[in-house]
Amino acid sequence: MKKLRKAVISLSMLAMPFTAFASDAYESAFSTGMQKSGMASLIKLMMNAFVFIGAAVVIFGAVQIAFAFRSDDAEGKTKGLRNAIAGVLVVAVGIAGPLVMNALNMY
Repeated sequence: MKKLRKAVISLSMLAMPFTAFASDAYESAFSTGMQKSGMASLIKLMMNAFVFIGAAVVIFGAVQIAFAFRSDDAEGKTKGLRNAIAGVLVVAVGIAGPLVMNALNMY
C-alpha cells in the first residue's frame, strides 16, 4: 500500500507542470485583446476542465501501467499506455484551444 501511495503522489507531482503551463497559456491568450464575453468565459472554463480531466486520465493510465508491470500483464500495460496517451492528448487540446482561437480571431 505504501508503494501505491508513493506512486500516486509522485504521479500527481508530475501532473503539476501541465496545469502550471496551462494557466500561463490561458492568461496570455485571454489578456491580449480578446473580449471577455460570455462565450470566451465558457470556452476558458471548458479548456480548464479538459486540462484537469486529461491530467486525471494520465495519472489513471500510469497507475494502470504500474499495476500491469506488477502482475506482468501485457494487456494491462497496453490499456494503461492507451489511457495515458489519451490523457496527454486531452491536455494538449485544453492548452491549445484558447491559443488557436486567439490566433484565428474567433471571438
